[in-house]
Amino acid sequence: MNLKQSIATWLLCCCMVSSLVAAPADNVDVRMADVIRAAGMGRTQISLYAMDLSSGRPIVRSRQDESMIPASNLKVITSAAAMGTLGHDFTFETKLSLLNPPANANARQADAILIVKGDGDPAFGDETVLRQHGNQVGDVEALIQLWVDAVKKANITKVARIIVDDSVFDTTFVHPSWPADQLNRWYSAQVAGINFYTNCLDIYPVPSTVPGDSPFVRVLPAAPFISTTNLATTGQGDTFWISRRLGSNEFTFRGSVRNKRLQPVHVTFHDPPMFFGQILADRLAKAGIAVAAVGRPTPEDVLGEGKPLHVIRTPLHLVLARCNKNSQNLYAEALFKRIGFKATGAPGSFDNGAAAVRLFLQKEIGTAAAAVRTADGCGLSRDNRVTARIMVDLLTAMHKNEKLGKPFRQSLSIAGVDGTLSSRMKNVKGRVYAKTGYINGVSCLSGYYIAPSAKPKANTGVNPSGENDADDGTVVAFSFLFNDIQVGLDVVLRVQNELVRLMDEAYAPK
Repeated sequence: MNLKQSIATWLLCCCMVSSLVAAPADNVDVRMADVIRAAGMGRTQISLYAMDLSSGRPIVRSRQDESMIPASNLKVITSAAAMGTLGHDFTFETKLSLLNPPANANARQADAILIVKGDGDPAFGDETVLRQHGNQVGDVEALIQLWVDAVKKANITKVARIIVDDSVFDTTFVHPSWPADQLNRWYSAQVAGINFYTNCLDIYPVPSTVPGDSPFVRVLPAAPFISTTNLATTGQGDTFWISRRLGSNEFTFRGSVRNKRLQPVHVTFHDPPMFFGQILADRLAKAGIAVAAVGRPTPEDVLGEGKPLHVIRTPLHLVLARCNKNSQNLYAEALFKRIGFKATGAPGSFDNGAAAVRLFLQKEIGTAAAAVRTADGCGLSRDNRVTARIMVDLLTAMHKNEKLGKPFRQSLSIAGVDGTLSSRMKNVKGRVYAKTGYINGVSCLSGYYIAPSAKPKANTGVNPSGENDADDGTVVAFSFLFNDIQVGLDVVLRVQNELVRLMDEAYAPK
């Protein structure tokens, strides 16, 4: 390589990774620059910041104040704001009540009015959460049966109305900047004051024995009130897909089915509160309790508390884990709107959710919060903006919070163990707690690297769950944001993994 080529290579490195500072361990900053340069990422916009929280010194910084699209890394901000605003011991409550019960508790009611009052719980009816934490209630039908049994126990024989009170949130179910052609997909599920079954249907197509015939289609949970049109065929390929007419629960099955699917095709449904009200009415009817009408409260309704029949409770830590480990967008949006309701007393919305996040960030990181733009809570919108420095500043503030720091960290995916990092960075298993993020052209990774202690105690190191719980190890807060990606996503993920490996190589005991 001649002198001119050497200078050009050096300038390219400086353009891609600029303003790097001296690192406290093994020139990790220089080595990171080498990794990025070698990856040949073209004009990909890269913003890096990592801070050694033990010394308070940055170990790498590159365009750390650049405004970037965070994708699902925004969930770090949303979940931190939820913990700070709602409190770490907050619990969602979805209530079933009886309006105006008779004075005689043993009297049978022939025209009862039931109230379903929502709290924005995104986990209501989520079978993943039920299987993990539902005790004896491991599926959605068993959950609904609890309410059917509660109605029976109240000696109700006929229901005049089910009033669906979802007023904790507004009825703008999707953000206007979400991709319009993706609103049927699970990650664009509507967010409402009453959510149910992650606001998606599970569709299982089964091929017919006669080629060319329509396949059998199983819908879970069973919803006989929806409209379905089966245009799919039994054929030589598996190209089955579903369309839903926006603003409705009219579904059309399309494509070809060759093999019985073991995993469902997910499709969002419309107006989750009313959808659940109709599900409950259907299950009550099957139990012999007819329901005349399902609807939201009218201006003439005076609801009050009524007589409680059953309450479904979900603690915040379960919601945070599903939000961050599994990157479930519905969960982030429910948190976003719920803190908006908490902060303002008005129905939770995208607007007051964003205001609540700003208030939280101003408290935690000061005036730098002005650089954050939050359109939604999950990061699906391309109108969101953060900087790597702000991400690290917030991670630092949460780490230093004696009450919130550890549960916040534990809500993140653990490298090589669970969530979206379960199959990544197994070489640093249990030493990285982080949030991934991806939308088209954007890939991000932000969180903590925790170095194992040089002299681990008997109860430190990686515990059986895969977590590194050595409290005396060095902690690095980091944020790696990649926008306008010019290479394959696999290249970006390898680079991110390598940047983490370099931190581990620098900090892990020799």
